[in-house]
Amino acid sequence: MAHHCLTMWEMPDDYSAFKESVVLDVGPEGLEVFEVWWEATARYPAYTPSQRLAVAERVVAELLADGRVQLYRQVGTGAEVEPVSAQDVAAALNGWAAWNQSWPKVLLKTEQDGDSPVSPAG
Repeated sequence: MAHHCLTMWEMPDDYSAFKESVVLDVGPEGLEVFEVWWEATARYPAYTPSQRLAVAERVVAELLADGRVQLYRQVGTGAEVEPVSAQDVAAALNGWAAWNQSWPKVLLKTEQDGDSPVSPAG
């Protein structure tokens, strides 16, 4: 079995397709960040858990940096979520809650989910 070694410059051959699939998976309720890791686990079973997490982290970081998704955090114990401020994004993603099914939920949403505070001028 071939050993897969990832570096921050060397992602899977289908990395772009995986990133696009994550965007498509963000539905009206959003996509919890840990689900990106689960998707990487299903897609890249030969990689180690830390390699799959590295792929997931990079996908999330790039999608956020490109403005294709926004980061939200659960408020209280209900379904209400609020946007994570730009200065809190790193802390939210570095917390364990983002990468497992714990509270508070940390999720990705897209502008078409109706949560963007600014509409583009038409």
